[in-house]
Amino acid sequence: MKKWAFALFVAGIIPLLLVPFYLCLQYETCFKKTVCDTSVSPEGKYTLTLLAIGEPDWPFGSASGRLVLKAGNARVNQADFELKNDGGSIHSDCWRVTWTEDCAEVILSGEEQFDEQILLYFDGTTHRRTLDGGTGRTTAQTEIDVPDIQVIENRENELVFTLSLSDYIRSYNSYYKQGYCRDYLTPVSQWQCSTWDSAIHSDHKTKYYFFSEDENVHSLPTITVYVPANGDYIQEITVNYDEHSYSEPGYALYKEMCYYTLKVFFPDLTYETIYDLCTEIITLGNQNVFSSDAWYGSGTVPYALFRKDGIGIYPYYAIGDWEHLCIIPVKEETVAEFEQKGVEIHEIP
Repeated sequence: MKKWAFALFVAGIIPLLLVPFYLCLQYETCFKKTVCDTSVSPEGKYTLTLLAIGEPDWPFGSASGRLVLKAGNARVNQADFELKNDGGSIHSDCWRVTWTEDCAEVILSGEEQFDEQILLYFDGTTHRRTLDGGTGRTTAQTEIDVPDIQVIENRENELVFTLSLSDYIRSYNSYYKQGYCRDYLTPVSQWQCSTWDSAIHSDHKTKYYFFSEDENVHSLPTITVYVPANGDYIQEITVNYDEHSYSEPGYALYKEMCYYTLKVFFPDLTYETIYDLCTEIITLGNQNVFSSDAWYGSGTVPYALFRKDGIGIYPYYAIGDWEHLCIIPVKEETVAEFEQKGVEIHEIP
């Protein structure tokens, strides 16, 4: 019996030991950012940094990179790209930078591609095209899908966004494609779905949709979307992270998923603004942890609510539970009700 117990113990502990190794490997190959070179504008006001993200796809795949434009310490623009360089890494010889009055012009060169021109303007806009020897053709760029999001009452005392789950996935992926040249969220048909008697802020029957990049890796961040059982609107979106399996790459992925989700709702906010907002909200949630008998569920009252244009965001983290960043529709009555319950209200500029 002792031998069998020991064998079961070993069989159970090995997967737990492999998870940190898997996440570290994922971080090194997919997420780790390495500074390859830096260029400074002639007057010294702006700096442009060439970053490599992860490692090139094995054996002869493309390499992921990022251009980051800053004015002092403030990020004013960025552009992600894929460099086809016969499996080679990104390095200082891969780019040429020309500074103009209103932008930084970058030419990216790889052995298996035409040169790519990326113009990073100081006002935050970006233009890019492929330079293919003067034929006049340019590459098709990913179109950003910006949905018109309003707040309406679907059923009695049930606010929803005029946004379907498919709309959210399509918009999220349009931003994600700019950096990674692929979709991240799968179609709705591939999400787990179940029906609940009620949602967090609704007493009506609700469909619960759940996404994980790999359901076999429990510690990966996830996304949950609540949809009324009688329609296709979104009641709430939560981005979730298992703080008890903390790792640097896992947490970086969580913040990235929070960023792209908020970008869907706030398309006019800059990368820096949204990233800082995510950091502030997540930090506030970690500083105000609820007790173990207050896991996230129906009727939850958060510590603080951030709001702008009918969109409410709050963190929620209880001992033993996952960490959540939550997005809900709000009206003035909703905000007043939260305030009466002691919730701190923060206005998003």
